[in-house]
Amino acid sequence: MASRVVLLLVILAPAHPVFAQSGNSSPAAPAQPAATNAQEPWWERLTFSGDFRARFEGFYQAGAPTRQRGRFRLRFGLHAPLTEGLTFNVRVASGDAADVTSTNQSLTGFWNRKPLNIDQAALIYNLPEARALTLGGGKFAYPVTRTQMVWDDDVNWEGAFEQVTWTTGPVAFRAVAVQSPLNDVGGGADPFMFGEYFQGMFRLGGHTVQLSIADYAFKEADQIAVALDQRTAIRTQQTNGVRRNAAGDVIGYASEFNLVDAIAQVTFDTGRPQYPLTLVADYVVNTRAVDDQGSGIWLMGGYGRAASVKTYSVSYTFARVERDAVVSAFNFSDMGPATNVVINMASFSLMPINRLNLDATAILTRRLKVPAGDHNALLKRIQIDARISF
Repeated sequence: MASRVVLLLVILAPAHPVFAQSGNSSPAAPAQPAATNAQEPWWERLTFSGDFRARFEGFYQAGAPTRQRGRFRLRFGLHAPLTEGLTFNVRVASGDAADVTSTNQSLTGFWNRKPLNIDQAALIYNLPEARALTLGGGKFAYPVTRTQMVWDDDVNWEGAFEQVTWTTGPVAFRAVAVQSPLNDVGGGADPFMFGEYFQGMFRLGGHTVQLSIADYAFKEADQIAVALDQRTAIRTQQTNGVRRNAAGDVIGYASEFNLVDAIAQVTFDTGRPQYPLTLVADYVVNTRAVDDQGSGIWLMGGYGRAASVKTYSVSYTFARVERDAVVSAFNFSDMGPATNVVINMASFSLMPINRLNLDATAILTRRLKVPAGDHNALLKRIQIDARISF
């Protein structure tokens, strides 16, 4: 894998700064550092940002007790240009430190205090003598386009990435290599995720077409399954197939994981700047799945941005994710079952006043395959949010 990363960086031509992306399912890559004015005092170069979301959430399923809860999410970030090309980004967020897929904090614990955790902490370096190349290290936001079928919005990779961007005529390209350790093992092999990603984007009038393909290779992934079984270092969903010893303890996954993820996104200019029409199709296949349970599809259509006063957005998502299509510890935490699932999700957002959004989301899920006679009623999950940004 290391030789493939080196080859990828060697063959790429010089590039432009990274281009923007649109669509809720495909957030933009980390921005390259802007030019820094060394004459400005350091504190005048700092940028602060944050958001807060209050949520009511209800779970409704025939044959199961109704569950309702209140939750919140708080995030606060700092963007610090240090010198020309070099930027430091840090963000803290609410939530359980061992739940990598969620920054939500439930209103529970008899009014006890709620924790804040380091959510991101990274250095990003855009070489002044080679603007095409960006290097990043630490705990960083996704440098790739993806959907929540494969990677939850709240996951932040750790380790290092290298990004190269360039343009040829009307087409812009981006290539990324990621080396991300998952755990530090003193007396054995460390688990890793190695990612390789390539993207092309072009415009047709006011419309945008973006195509990408990625390969995510997990090494020593059995350690993830064991850690999930022990519920210590990581506490997320586990719906992949596993292997157990005679005592019933998990000793690893039934499959290994090498995910090939292809995404097509088209954004149409409707003539109304606040109301683009976005269509996303994501297909993933685990080339190391041991049976026929190794693929997934995610289809999303969205209209509008809800990014200015008195504007709105609507979206609908359909997904079908087989048991070992992705690593269930790291994908969409709100799906119910993270894999072996069919999902239909509808969302609406309205901005009634500046910086305030009111959101409503309905998530309907059912397991794909269940043992004979097992309960498989439709799970209805309703979320009502009020969120602000600052």
